[in-house]
Amino acid sequence: MQHQDKTSVLQSLRSCGLTHEDCRRFFAEYRTKIDLQFINRAKQRYERDGEVEIDSDAEVSIMQTSPKGAYVAAWLWVSKL
Repeated sequence: MQHQDKTSVLQSLRSCGLTHEDCRRFFAEYRTKIDLQFINRAKQRYERDGEVEIDSDAEVSIMQTSPKGAYVAAWLWVSKL
């Protein structure tokens, strides 16, 4: 499927009420054992309650060019300016 076709499908779904959270929950069901290991490692090393929080179903991006690590999505608290 071409990018333009995907965009069209997503725009149609969005007009029907699809949200980012819907997509996140859907894809979280397809987490692999490796994804979960990276999430757990990130939580152990970097999570600080109220400052850096990592969901148990966080997005994980394993780079094919660097199999020794991965990006794990996290929530960062930013105080009001």
